Amino acid sequence: MKPSLQCPTCSRPIADLSHTASRVTCVFCKTRFGVVYGKLSRRTSIYETLLHFSSKLPTFYRRHYTLQITTADRNLKLLQFSVPGKIDNLPVQLGDIVSALYTLQGYLMKKLVVITNHTTGKQYVPPNPIPSASYIKITLGTVVLGLLLGSFVVGVNLFLVSAVSAVGVLLLLKMTDTAQLSTPCFGNLWSGRGSFNDGSEASGA
Repeated sequence: MKPSLQCPTCSRPIADLSHTASRVTCVFCKTRFGVVYGKLSRRTSIYETLLHFSSKLPTFYRRHYTLQITTADRNLKLLQFSVPGKIDNLPVQLGDIVSALYTLQGYLMKKLVVITNHTTGKQYVPPNPIPSASYIKITLGTVVLGLLLGSFVVGVNLFLVSAVSAVGVLLLLKMTDTAQLSTPCFGNLWSGRGSFNDGSEASGA
């Protein structure tokens, strides 16, 4: 049986994975997706403590994943993403045949929507689609530019608006889960916060 994908929007079959196409379109709802399909050749996972006040109050964590996928045409793709929580719930292991499906903005990743383990039949669907780092930057840049233009028009202090916007952007980037797809650089498999590249499971302090 050929591995296949289902559309997360309308739950209809959208493609079989016997080819190496990187983009597919659902013929029913016309949603365009990007797809990475192949053998999982590297997997790392590490958690980060976001907020910790005291032992009597809840602590908030984020878990970062790095998946290196070797495609059928022997290309390497590196998928990195983060999700809320401390526990590793991603049902994929080294050697499994996996696929990652994401929505597109032009030809770039917009949001990661589902990861499927075709070896076991299990899926990982994040609580919400995970936006890519480039999509977040474009969105935040548009919002900040709008605030600056609006403050200029109404005569509000531009320095104050800029400072508040900068702090808000930094806090939002700190708290937002992101995803990115790239060609791996073997010297540093996690290009986000910190570095971890020995291919095994790890837990942050």
